[in-house]
Amino acid sequence: MANNDEDKPSPRRDDPVKPAIPGNVLGIFFIILTTALVLGYLLLNKLVDMSREEDCMLAHRRDCGASNTSVRSLGVWANLDPLPPFPS
Repeated sequence: MANNDEDKPSPRRDDPVKPAIPGNVLGIFFIILTTALVLGYLLLNKLVDMSREEDCMLAHRRDCGASNTSVRSLGVWANLDPLPPFPS
């Protein structure tokens, strides 16, 4: 009776091993994931800004703008003179 182990070729170490997921598929997946995360972050920030604006309007305030930074909040920089016109 012949031994079955002798009939099978032994696995070689230099044979390339196929990855479970090909590299290009993995790359596309990470690009899509990164894009979804960035777009989700931007959407979330936009929703927060809209909510703050809506809260301001419902409180009957008059200074409801997208930017809450005023010149007074700049402190020392508010007292500076404007730049002179560019010489021609």
